[in-house]
Formats: sequence, structure tokens, C-alpha cells
Amino acid sequence: MNYSEQDIVAGCVRNERFFQELLYRRYFSVMMHLCTRYTSDRDEAMQILNNGFLRVFQKLNTFSFSGSLEGWIRRIVFHAVSDYFKGHSKQLRFLELEDRDDAVRDDATSNLYFEDLLHIVEMLPPATKEVFTCMPSKE
Repeated sequence: MNYSEQDIVAGCVRNERFFQELLYRRYFSVMMHLCTRYTSDRDEAMQILNNGFLRVFQKLNTFSFSGSLEGWIRRIVFHAVSDYFKGHSKQLRFLELEDRDDAVRDDATSNLYFEDLLHIVEMLPPATKEVFTCMPSKE
């Protein structure tokens, strides 16, 4: 059966698990994509997403259908992303570089041959390498 957004919201407000799961499944992929734009760790993204949906279910009784339900959910999940990184920013550690390495000379690349440069480009990841290999010819 195809339920309308009003039916789903009303069921969620009544705390009916069926409608909560329906809402979660309907918007899961879109909201997961939003979370993975900010973190490449899938477990971290899932944690943020679930925190966001928890907030959605807690505040769903305030949704007034004056805008789109997806936009409203997106805003709440985005705030969950923001709050997650605000709370975890204190745990960030910065790598301190020591002066053990010799400085690279400014003219280091001038001593390379064309074949050396091509070999270096071949070692790049495919998307990065494409920038060098798809350059238009100057004819």
C-alpha cells in the first residue's frame, strides 16, 4: 500500500513502529548520501544519520506541511552532522612535523626528463591522472 506523507507523519507522531520504519526507509538513501558527503567513514555516517532520524522522530509533531517533508528532514539531519563534528572537534589531533627531512629544492623538477614526468603521472589515481591525459592538443 502506498501511504501519503500525511499518513506517515501521523503514524510516526502516534509512535507506530510501522510508519517510523516506512519514513526511515523512504528517506534513508538520500540522507545517508548527505552524511557521507561530510565523512568517508561509513560507520560514522550511519551514527550521524541515526542521530538525525532520532531527532526527526522527536520533532515530527512540529512539522506543519508548509514545506517539503524531505527538506525538513534534510535540515534536521544536516544539523546532526554539524553537531557531531562540533562535539568531536576536540578529539582532532594534529600531526607535528619535525625538521628531519631535507628541504626540497625549488629546481627539483627541472632535473626530470619528459619520460620521468610521464611515469609520475601514470602513478596517480585515475581521476587525478585524467586531468593530465585529457588535455586538448594545441593545433
